[in-house]
Amino acid sequence: MSPLDLAQRRTTRGAHTTGPVREEPGRRAHTSESSYRTRGHVARALVLGLALVVTTACGSRSSSGAALPPASAPSPAAAVPESLRNGERLYNANCASCHGARGVGTTVGPPFLSPIYRPDHHADAAFQLAVRQGVQPHHWQFGPMAPITGLDRAQVDEITRYVRWLQQQAGVF
Repeated sequence: MSPLDLAQRRTTRGAHTTGPVREEPGRRAHTSESSYRTRGHVARALVLGLALVVTTACGSRSSSGAALPPASAPSPAAAVPESLRNGERLYNANCASCHGARGVGTTVGPPFLSPIYRPDHHADAAFQLAVRQGVQPHHWQFGPMAPITGLDRAQVDEITRYVRWLQQQAGVF
């Protein structure tokens, strides 16, 4: 059937008929281009809405798309090496109230044992910046972190080494 034959079989509602098409002066005989555009807009809105739902439902995934496992503390049997004991002491005094004992997180601060804090996503320098400048929330639903006073660069490095050890013990990297 030729395109002309198809056009002659359409009514103004787009359904097929066997009779001739009635044309009115100034009006198109078949489904208007604007209704196709409207359908296109509706379809795009539905696709975007679905994408939003899927994205929201995947909120427990990292930026790479990998599922984020729940944070788990390193085995209590894993003794902190002597070289990291001062970092542990500093962490407990300055970080644990928000980030939890051994980095498991609390109701007011995120866990450091999440893949989000792997060195390839948050380098060691990020810990220095967080202590000096504070942090606006960007991965979690916690409030902002205020700058921490009273720690020098060497002490933050010790805390960072302790956190990295905790992460290794927990299998984060």
